[in-house]
Amino acid sequence: MTFFPRFLSLLLVLYISCIVGGCGGGGGSSSTGSSGGGDSGLITNSTVDAGSDLSVMESSMVDLEATIHSEQDSENLIYTWDLIESPAGSNAIDSLLTPHSRTTNFTPDIPGDYVLQIEVYAPNSQDRATDQMKITVPSAFDTIGGTPPSEEASDTTDPVFSARYSATVLSTRLDGQVRSLVGTVDSGLVAIAATDSGAQFLKIDQNGSIEWEKNFGNEAHLPLIVKEADQEGFDVFGVDHSQQVIFMVHLSESVDTQSIAPTYFNSFGSNPHLNQVRQTLDGGYLLAGTANDRMLFVKIDREGEIEGQWSLSAGNGIDALEHDGNFIFLGDREDNNIELIKMAPTSQNSDWATTMGGTGLELARALGKTESGFVVFGSTNSPAKAEGGDDYDIFLVQTDFDGNPLTSFPGQIIGERNTNEFVMAITDHTLSNNSDFTLIGAAEREAGGHDVLLTRIGVGSSTSLVWQKMFGGARDDLGLFIIPQDDRGLRIGGIVEGNMEEFDDPSNFSFRGRPWLARTNEDGNISPSSTPIPDMSLPSGHQVALNLAIFFKDIGGDPLTYSAEGLPAGLSLDPDTGNVTGTTPQVETDTLYENIRITAADEGSLETRENFNLTIVTE
Repeated sequence: MTFFPRFLSLLLVLYISCIVGGCGGGGGSSSTGSSGGGDSGLITNSTVDAGSDLSVMESSMVDLEATIHSEQDSENLIYTWDLIESPAGSNAIDSLLTPHSRTTNFTPDIPGDYVLQIEVYAPNSQDRATDQMKITVPSAFDTIGGTPPSEEASDTTDPVFSARYSATVLSTRLDGQVRSLVGTVDSGLVAIAATDSGAQFLKIDQNGSIEWEKNFGNEAHLPLIVKEADQEGFDVFGVDHSQQVIFMVHLSESVDTQSIAPTYFNSFGSNPHLNQVRQTLDGGYLLAGTANDRMLFVKIDREGEIEGQWSLSAGNGIDALEHDGNFIFLGDREDNNIELIKMAPTSQNSDWATTMGGTGLELARALGKTESGFVVFGSTNSPAKAEGGDDYDIFLVQTDFDGNPLTSFPGQIIGERNTNEFVMAITDHTLSNNSDFTLIGAAEREAGGHDVLLTRIGVGSSTSLVWQKMFGGARDDLGLFIIPQDDRGLRIGGIVEGNMEEFDDPSNFSFRGRPWLARTNEDGNISPSSTPIPDMSLPSGHQVALNLAIFFKDIGGDPLTYSAEGLPAGLSLDPDTGNVTGTTPQVETDTLYENIRITAADEGSLETRENFNLTIVTE
């Protein structure tokens, strides 16, 4: 499989809007008509007022109304609003939909200054009355102090990541291509990358802080898979391309970098690669991969000693698990079919082998076990080919414990025609009389691009779809791992806001984007996310508008409801928009309001909170 996700920098320039209110009188100069007499078609002793200059929030609609002071009937006058100045890159002129009216509205689209002019005249008259007003859209940093962080070059690899797709902030600094991103039992995260100087490992806590970091090997060491070995450490597996061998290395915070010594497995054969590593009941591991262009499966103990090694059909070993003291192997055959194999630990001859497939390309992804047999998950384009297409669906095939399929291939299909759907990871949840599995991966949108696909399947005497969720933004998003929680909810993660590149099939593509971590409830509903609200200062006795909704997001697309605790008197929070509006209190000395709490809740009552400090300053 070719899977090369790479973290990109995240631009942390977050805009809020501040201080709406009077900033003095009318904007520009006002001209007065000079025609004598009161004949129709002339403006006599008239002035027009465009309104006070304003400071408003980005993308906020502003109501404009021209006030006429005239001896003439204003109903016979002609009005024209025009945007005469705007920031570079703005398209706000398009928001003036009714410019030939005394009242209209206007929506600034980016931070900066906008100057609007109203011109009033009577039919058949050469005289004009004009006035101007200025609308300013400040960035958050114009008001709260400081300057926005500079945007990192797009070709850097994850200089800083601190977006929250849940209540957890992730901060990572990786110097190369990220090869594995895995959630940990302490609600943190592990990331490994291949760099020009070797393999890089980061342990990140649940608050997004880097707990510890290790580097080992050289540019030939390609880390592929990481497993949480115990409460203190992790085992990293990969390939040393210079020696053409698979390696295993144990890392912990206490291990000195100079003493890190990988274990190399020299007996596997040429061109080795790993697709999966599973921990076994005795504390060891089952490895699934390929070497010598054949399926490779290996059993090692906790220290890396080889206890069993199998080179089977031509193809690629995908997954392996234990069952009643035996091993069940899953692989992709060279003939585009899938093979399920039962092997005794001390034998080189299989107890049974089952081949499954259709008329297209079948790609196994994961192997699960129920109370009555096994479940194979993967991708297939056979149904599409039967209908003249070539897209991939997710398949699910159940077998009994002797490997006999309970339904003909491809079994249960998850997917829509003419769009690709594929699974990257599964997890199981054992029930009293049944089992269900949750799958995470990606699904192609009809309009193009990919969203995260999260699906729960009930598996028993029949297969049923429990629920399915798709979420993501305008760019490509990919789910990579699932960790079940005690409340039957999930912690999930992957890469978002990226680009899917060179997609040949679900086992051969590259992806670049940003890492994310989210929590769901039992129904797959994702908690709202947030980014920290910066501390800010506002002047005393001024009308303000703070758009705090921009610091909150529901990646599942649910509308959010907002509430606030600790706001100063005179300010209130709109529960539907997240806008704080009102007039700041009059103070004689600078006054600090600490730990103002803003809560955002979705329709499923999942919520996230952010605190910030607000100082009311004297002018």
